[in-house]
Amino acid sequence: MAESQFWDAPIDTGPIPDSESRFDVIVVGGGPGGSAAAGYLAQAGKRVLLIEKEIWPRDKICGDAVGGKSLSHVKALGVKDELETTPHFRVTGITFSSPNGVHVNVPLPEEDVQRLEAGYALPRKQFDWLLFRRCSEIVRNAGGAVIQGADVREVFVDKKRITGVSCRIGGRKGTMYDYHSDWTIGAGGYLCPVAKTVVKNVHGKEMVNLSHYCGGYREYWTGVKGCEGDAGDIEIHFVDSVIPGYFWLFPLGNGMVNVGIGMVISELNKQNKKLKAMQKDVIENHRIFKERFEKASLVPESEKGWQLPFGSQRKKEENQPRIMHAEGCLLVGDAA
Repeated sequence: MAESQFWDAPIDTGPIPDSESRFDVIVVGGGPGGSAAAGYLAQAGKRVLLIEKEIWPRDKICGDAVGGKSLSHVKALGVKDELETTPHFRVTGITFSSPNGVHVNVPLPEEDVQRLEAGYALPRKQFDWLLFRRCSEIVRNAGGAVIQGADVREVFVDKKRITGVSCRIGGRKGTMYDYHSDWTIGAGGYLCPVAKTVVKNVHGKEMVNLSHYCGGYREYWTGVKGCEGDAGDIEIHFVDSVIPGYFWLFPLGNGMVNVGIGMVISELNKQNKKLKAMQKDVIENHRIFKERFEKASLVPESEKGWQLPFGSQRKKEENQPRIMHAEGCLLVGDAA
């Protein structure tokens, strides 16, 4: 295996703890939010169970940019130096464009105190692998446990307090394991089972409001004009045919570019449009982008879509913001 592709390897997370085991904290979701939460808690001396539904290696649909504030946590958890040895794009600014063609560049200088860059862009498959592996080591070294391929089927509630989870390990015909804890963190993304229980069952609120959820679509391309090099701007373009959404170009280094489009789902439904078709139209027909993509190539099987909740203002005052906690439980990342 080539050294530059180590993130395509499995991650050994050790034995599965016995059913009915108890932990100080259970973290459901091994993405950046869940991995970081588990890592910090373990560093603070907590016995943590980190549960991830997928099995590494795995892809994650995203714009792939990691902002400067996030890099401070990447550094604190001991991942930044290793990340910098892998292919990545160093973000030094953001270019915005309007429908009438006006371009604005916003420089993002490195932070003065810790000398942290404005940000990086690299595939989530790569970034998540690094962070999950490191935080898994921290958790296990502190006496906790990590499970991959565990599908949480039930969240335990006792008098509105979250007390643990039941998960199925080994696929549809797998074995059920019950785990208990004083605290639970829901970090399982926009369909997080812990979030569903907290928002709907404990608080009786709506989980999904399409006026506050974004649909996103991502492709990987190579050879996009203006996206060469390993440092520079990421781009966000407000194009007539995509308003009120936007079209993005996020270089990832080594000639790879994350190309995507996003729009609020309620507006997408109102316009009766599909994100994939909208992106195809921009790439092939827009007066600027058709020229930039003239010699570009789509990476096969990279076309994927996803959703994420916004923190935008809801109409009902009691839903400001969407519920992100219950007794014994907090939600983080897209689960919140």
